[in-house]
Amino acid sequence: MNEVYKEYFPTDPPARRAVQARLIEDYKIEIDCVALE
Repeated sequence: MNEVYKEYFPTDPPARRAVQARLIEDYKIEIDCVALE
């Protein structure tokens, strides 16, 4: 994950997090974001 992330954000990457959890139904991924104005 870190190697691929560096390809897209070589310097000053945005914050990120990874959490393993059981998702409801048949979802493959859950996306969480924080936005500042």
